[in-house]
Amino acid sequence: MLKGTDGTISCYDYEPTLFVQTRERPEGYAVPVDVLKSPNRNPIEHVLHHLETGAPLIGPLTLEISRIGQQIVDTAYLSAQQKRTLALVGG
Repeated sequence: MLKGTDGTISCYDYEPTLFVQTRERPEGYAVPVDVLKSPNRNPIEHVLHHLETGAPLIGPLTLEISRIGQQIVDTAYLSAQQKRTLALVGG
């Protein structure tokens, strides 16, 4: 579940819908999920497609996004060690 200031979103693995609640619709409603299609159903399939065709990598597999993820992990580790909030490492 993801809780925000104006509502929540919940989604369970392999469910055909996700559930949204907002201030305007506190009873909530279902939203159909997108069906993933080849070659983007999983990271391995995506990378193999990239290697076979030269198509660009997308999403978290790109260098830019994966580097940001690593910076977040490194910063969190140092922050926990030092027991204080830190600026993003290498940012």
